[in-house]
Formats: sequence, C-alpha cells, structure tokens
Amino acid sequence: QSMGPTYARSKLSAMVHWDYINRNKTDEVDLQAVNEQDYCMQIDSHMNFSKSFDTRLIEMHHRTKNDYAVLSTYVTDIESNDQDERTVPNLCMVTFTGSIRNWGTKECKYLVRPKLTNAMWGAGLSFHRCHGELVVPVDPYLDNVFDGEEGSRGIRFFTHGYDVYTPDIVLVTHDYKTHQGNPVVHTWGRGKHNRQNEDEDLKLGEGKWKWSEEIEKSRPELSVFGTDRVNMLLGIGSHHNSTERERKELDLIRNSRFGLGTKRTMEQVREFTGIDLLNKKMESNKCGNNFWVQFEESSNYGVQEVLARGNVGKVLEPPKPEERKAEEVVLEEQKGVVPPEHVEEVVEEQKGVEPPEHHAEEEKEADQLEQELQEEDQVLKNALKQHKTAKKSKKKSILMDPNHRDMGRKKKRGVVLAAAPGDYSSPDDLLHSNRFERAKHLLDNAKPQMRHAAEVLKTKEEALLAGAVRLKEKEAEMISNGKVDYQFFGFVSVVVLLLCCYFFITSKQGGKPKRDHKKRS
Repeated sequence: QSMGPTYARSKLSAMVHWDYINRNKTDEVDLQAVNEQDYCMQIDSHMNFSKSFDTRLIEMHHRTKNDYAVLSTYVTDIESNDQDERTVPNLCMVTFTGSIRNWGTKECKYLVRPKLTNAMWGAGLSFHRCHGELVVPVDPYLDNVFDGEEGSRGIRFFTHGYDVYTPDIVLVTHDYKTHQGNPVVHTWGRGKHNRQNEDEDLKLGEGKWKWSEEIEKSRPELSVFGTDRVNMLLGIGSHHNSTERERKELDLIRNSRFGLGTKRTMEQVREFTGIDLLNKKMESNKCGNNFWVQFEESSNYGVQEVLARGNVGKVLEPPKPEERKAEEVVLEEQKGVVPPEHVEEVVEEQKGVEPPEHHAEEEKEADQLEQELQEEDQVLKNALKQHKTAKKSKKKSILMDPNHRDMGRKKKRGVVLAAAPGDYSSPDDLLHSNRFERAKHLLDNAKPQMRHAAEVLKTKEEALLAGAVRLKEKEAEMISNGKVDYQFFGFVSVVVLLLCCYFFITSKQGGKPKRDHKKRS
C-alpha cells in the first residue's frame, strides 16, 4: 500500500497546514497550533543529532539574515557526528533519469555563514520558518515519486521567493550503512510485533486524519500524477502544452497551491540554477558563489495568496480567523490588551510616527510660511525699485548740473561748495536743484525700508534654515519608520532651496550696491 517517500512526506505538510488553519480551535488541532514564525524541520529516518542542535540551527538560520532561508543538504554519515563539524556537503549538481535528480555533492569547509546554493534542496534535512511549509508544501499527488521530489520542491521554493542555503556546520547526521543491512529495520520489527493489531495499523492512513480528507476529495479532479506531474510542472523534456487537455492540466498544476510561485520566473530559474530543464542538462557550474535574486514581497509571506489557490488550482476564499466575541474584546480592553486591529496604530505611536492629520497641519504651516515669504519678497522688490529710481534721479540731476565738475574737483581738494537756498542764476538751476532734492528724498525714504527688508530677510532666512533642518529630521525619521511622502518633501525642499538662493542673491546685489568711483560726486 506504500505510495513512496514523497507521498509520505506530504502527510506532514498537510498536518502543518491543518494545524495552521485551525490554530485558534483547540479541539481541532492535531499536534499543536502552528504560526508563520514557528520553525519547521523535515528529516529522514535513522538520524542522529549534535548537542543543542535545535538552538544552534535557529542561530544558523539567523546568520543567513534572510527570513525566507531554507537550510538543506545531504547530511553527513552518522559516524561523523560531533567529529568534523566544519566540513559540510554542498548540493549544486543534478542529473536526469525519468525526471530531475540531485547528483553527488561538493564539500564546503570553514564557512562563516550558510552558503547560498542554486536552489538545490535535499529531503534529508530541511529547516525553515513554517510559513515556508505553508507556501511550498510537499505535493500529495506525486505518487511513487523518488527522482523528481527534491528538484521540483527546490525550484518551487525559489519561485516563491525562498532561498536554499548549505548549513555552515554539521548538526544532523544519517545512518547510511547500518540500517541498510539490518533485517529488523527492513521488516519493521515484525519478530516481536503484536500481530493482533496489524490490521488496525494498516488502516492508519485510511481517512483517520481530518487533514487528509480534503486532499483525497480533490484527487478525482486530477488526471496526471507522479513523475508525469513533476515533468509537466517544470517543463522537463517538453512544454507539455501540445493538446487542449495538457494545457488545461498544466494550468491546474501550476496554479494550485502545489504549483509554481509568482516571485521569480522560470527564466530566472534557468539562469540561477544553471539547469536547462527543457533539454535535460546542466548548462553551467553553479557550485561557487551565487548572487541573490530579488523579488517583490507579499504581505504575510504570501501565505493567504497560496492557500486561496486550492488543491487543484481553483481560487477559493482565503481562510478567515474566527471572529472574536464582544465580551472577549471588552475583557481585553479592561486588561489593557490592544485589539489586533489597533496594533499597527499603537506601534506607530511608540515609534513616534505622527498620524495623517499631523501631516496636514505641517503642510498648512508650510503653505503659510511660503505665503509670508512671498509677501516679504514683494516688499523687498519695491524697496529695491525705489532705491534704483532714486539713484537714477540723483545721477541725472548731477550730470545736468554745470557745476558738478567743479564740485568734484573741490571735493577732491577737501572743499565742498553748495549753493545757498534761493541763490539760483537761472530756472534751469532751480530745476536741477529740485531733481537733486527729490532724488535725495527718495534715497532717504528708501534706506529705512531697505534696512527693514534686510532685517526681515535675515529673520526669514533663519526661519527657513531652521524649517529645513526640521523637515530634514522629520524626513529621516519617517524614512526610518517606512512612512514618507517623497513627493511632498521633494516639493517643499526644492521651494525652500530656491527661495534661499533667490534671497541670498538679491540681498548681495541690493544690500551692497557697487560704487562707481569715476562718477561719484
């Protein structure tokens, strides 16, 4: 009645899936409630472990600095347990039989952190976050599959955004020799076995577990199983889309929750793994250093997206958590427990992130400051205009005065001559004098306005600089918290910078006009 190792391992994935869906229902949980951030570990039979292997595997997972990391390899022989921890087998090569199969291993020595592989995954050891088990479960429809299990799941991990790493130390080992020659193992201990319970044991897999019922109910809707299903999924040896039936089955397989992911494409698979699946060959050696392939991350690791696909590719409604009763919410509020729907707001308050209404107030203040600056700019322009008009009038009146050369010469000698009031030899002299007085009057009136404008400009420049500093600090804070409106800050920064430059230039030109020593009087 056995259907192969892949089918057996799919039972574990199904149980994890069941305990995740029913994590809030104590009576329905089969083993224990599962959450996305828990750790899941898959191993073979006949394994041994180093001391504190569990905590050390978690520490190793942290060293990848990748929450999508999958620690996996063909583990060392049991004789090396607690012996040579720094020499680790590294999967990186495949061959093709009826399907894709891992072929041999290389060795890595003295790794300082787990090594990124070319998506080569080994079923004998797989350690990852449990959201990886939910997003990339073992396919329960790979009946009697041995070759094809590891290659297909490694590529599925990669297309869903997960990365397979070779462990940097040996913590798990396997008995490759003893159990293969042990008749007790092959007969599963039938010598002293209580044969009265044998019939009951044989029925363990027949509808006993609730988590297998849904999977078995979907089986009649499929027509391709086992090795053919692996080859169709990955496009091994053919595109498998020559007939309408093949195209339909291919869509069902790839769009089910046991299919390919949407984070990385099959073209990226070929480039990253060095495997030409269509022509069944290794194109390039990827046993050395590999470069991580980026992808766009989904919320909650994409768990809900994958679960919504269903077992055969149907789009189902994602499972919803149980609605909390009103009395439970009241009780939690009395205890000071923050309801889940308000957790994000509390976290933002703790991080110092201001709510949206605060951003509106800041925008209003910025607009008001900009309007004040524009008004002061207009005052400054008017003062500069009056100053220039006064200078032109004074210059014109002096040039039209026939005595301006004598005045200039006498001034050079230290004597300044000025006509007495009413002492004019002609009407033209009176006209020139009036123009001179008017220009002087305009200059006298313009100077206080210029001084006032300069003081206002200085004050506004200081306010602008202080505002720019505050905006910069606010922008850095919001960037660190992941909430920033780049368009708004970019616009305000450009406006502030342009205004500062304009006021600086105009203050240099208007505050200290150049003196023409050749034409002064």
